[in-house]
Amino acid sequence: MNITPEAPFARCGIDLCGPFPVTEDKMRYAIVLVDYLTKFVEAKAIPTASAPDTVKFFVYDVFLRHGCINQCAPIVTRMLRVLHVKSNVNN
Repeated sequence: MNITPEAPFARCGIDLCGPFPVTEDKMRYAIVLVDYLTKFVEAKAIPTASAPDTVKFFVYDVFLRHGCINQCAPIVTRMLRVLHVKSNVNN
C-alpha cells in the first residue's frame, strides 16, 4: 500500500547517523530529515545523540524554519517539554 502525503512535511523520514570522529566544533553525529512528498532534505551535525539535541534540531531547523502542520502539534508540545526540563528553564 502506497500512502502519498497530502502536504509537505506531512510525512517525513528521519535518521540519526554516527558516531563519527569528533569535529573541531565538537560535533559527532548527523541528523537527517527527508520530506516524503517534496524529497527536501534538512540535515545538521549535532554533538550528541540525545533527546535534547534531537528536539533542538526539530524545533529550530524544521518547525521554526518550515512551519508545522496541525497533525504535529502534540509532538511539538512534547518536544518543547523535553527542552524545558533539560534546560531547567522556569516560568
